[in-house]
Amino acid sequence: DIDVENHLVGGQIGARGNLLLGQRARLHATPKFGVFNNHITQIQRIWNLNGIAVVNVGYPLAGTPYDIDNSKDEVAFLAELDFGLDYRLSHHWSLNVGYRVVAITNVALASTQIPVAFPDIPGAQDIKNDESLFLHGGYVGATFAW
Repeated sequence: DIDVENHLVGGQIGARGNLLLGQRARLHATPKFGVFNNHITQIQRIWNLNGIAVVNVGYPLAGTPYDIDNSKDEVAFLAELDFGLDYRLSHHWSLNVGYRVVAITNVALASTQIPVAFPDIPGAQDIKNDESLFLHGGYVGATFAW
């Protein structure tokens, strides 16, 4: 069982640019960039019917339970780009459509915490946070202003 959580705390700076296309439509672009402290927590456990598994005889840490619970702090970077089209239907209603891209660096994923050798508990305790995430997708929305 491996559970890894990334908690980003920091600041972001950005801007929004609009290009008017007549009285009802406008294109927008919103780039943002942030620097964050990534507080990473990790819990790893191996167990069976008898409870928490232990390192087998013949290894340096023989008898040590495989029960890891640790954390560390690292710097993470986040960049975001949002661009799209807003269209005003009436005085109160507008529609918007766009595309958003978010990239995050220096995060820890559960899949990269799997140790090469399970008896190497110190190696498993070392949280690997050299992964990046790239999220993107389109969106459609409506806005009501009174």
